[in-house]
Amino acid sequence: MMKQMEAEQKTTPVRKMLAHMNDPARINADHREFYYALLLLGNATEQPGADLNGAWYLRNAKIFAKLRQIARPADRVLVVFGSGHAYWLRHFVQNTPGFELIESGVYLQ
Repeated sequence: MMKQMEAEQKTTPVRKMLAHMNDPARINADHREFYYALLLLGNATEQPGADLNGAWYLRNAKIFAKLRQIARPADRVLVVFGSGHAYWLRHFVQNTPGFELIESGVYLQ
């Protein structure tokens, strides 16, 4: 995946790469294929995959909690984080009253 991205960087505009990385279908697939796959790690006594997922959820919940603390009604907020955060941050925005998710793709095309 990294090799493919490095090759694309040589010929693809940054805005197009960002649009692709922020496509909702890709965000969902990346999350499912990585984080949910980690749930398979473990045994009868230890569940490191579940622990990692729990910690990742907590990290993103704290990021969104800080966003809620600083955002005021009618604010437009641009959130820039690594793509691994996209799934949970989108989830919080979409499920929190008073917030509306605006897809970045319309601005990156």
